[in-house]
Amino acid sequence: MITPYNTDPENQILSFWVIQEVLLIILKLFWVSKLIATLH
Repeated sequence: MITPYNTDPENQILSFWVIQEVLLIILKLFWVSKLIATLH
């Protein structure tokens, strides 16, 4: 049985943390690429 994410608060919190982690990784990658571009 598949339940929608909205019904389970734990799933909402989990998905929120996953989104935050992904955003942090993207931000780090962007910063690193910017740093490399500045160095070269």
